[in-house]
Amino acid sequence: MCPLKTTLKPLSAIMLGLLLGASFAEAKVEGSSMLFSPGKGITPLVKSERGNPQAGQRFVTSATEIREVLFADGTSLTLGPNSEVLVESVNAEEGGAGGGGQLTLRLNKGLIRIAGGMSNNTSPILIKTANGDITLDAASAVIQVSDDGRTRASLLFGRELRFTSRGRTQSLQRPGFELVSTGTNALDAARQSEDAAAKDAASLSTAQLAGQTPIEQEGVARAAIGEITETGLTLVSLATEDQPGGRLATPPNFVFSDFGAV
Repeated sequence: MCPLKTTLKPLSAIMLGLLLGASFAEAKVEGSSMLFSPGKGITPLVKSERGNPQAGQRFVTSATEIREVLFADGTSLTLGPNSEVLVESVNAEEGGAGGGGQLTLRLNKGLIRIAGGMSNNTSPILIKTANGDITLDAASAVIQVSDDGRTRASLLFGRELRFTSRGRTQSLQRPGFELVSTGTNALDAARQSEDAAAKDAASLSTAQLAGQTPIEQEGVARAAIGEITETGLTLVSLATEDQPGGRLATPPNFVFSDFGAV
């Protein structure tokens, strides 16, 4: 990989990830990684590396870093501060060494957002944690492993999220719902509050590296959530308020085609 340092204007990582997941899902692209860190004034420093992520590769962020990882099939991965992810295997379509199976990641700690690319249309993405395994089927999600050992998975949009912990599997098909496991409790679906969603968005945003105050960061995060709603990614949730538990009578048919998600 060839490192390249430059400066970028502050950009919400959650919106960048959605752009990557939506537009690059249409075709194969060159994999890359971008590491954001504090720069001078309000412009964060970004270190870019080109190359497809490989099986066995580990991505780590410090308390003042955010990392964006793009796979060749358009799958995007965002790591918040103090996070660690190991790439255990990659799909053959993702172009990395160790391909042939599904994309499998191990989240050891921290907060991530992952948006599935073209391969996720037919091959689930597996995210392993100490408290269980999370599977994404043509979906995007925020997943967190807290310092206290709690694992949380929130569905942003897509076909389905499944969480298996201690032999029990629960699934989500409605955006805005999440599953939480401490390793001992039952997996129960609950709607994520707007405040919690805004906190996730702020934690994954480069605004925190650009000298913005917590209040300003929250404003950026809430604006991002508003944009997601306006683009219709939460229409399934809003149209099924009478169906509790994060599941639908008929799962949504999200398919990534040459024209994007339909």
